[in-house]
Amino acid sequence: MPYKTIELAESASFPTKIDNIKLTLAQINSIASCYDQVKAQGGVSSPMAICISSFKKSHKKSKKSWVKK
Repeated sequence: MPYKTIELAESASFPTKIDNIKLTLAQINSIASCYDQVKAQGGVSSPMAICISSFKKSHKKSKKSWVKK
């Protein structure tokens, strides 16, 4: 589900930080899209873990932000 603001994501208890580094709204929505797809496919006990793992493979920590590799 795409969120219009980071605050809406927070109020829905959606992760807005990974490893204590804030995510941008675009990054949150990218993870949310992944989550929706994985959850719709079914058969996975933790769709969020898969999406965060995928995010970490395509991004790296750079000081206080996540940047695309």
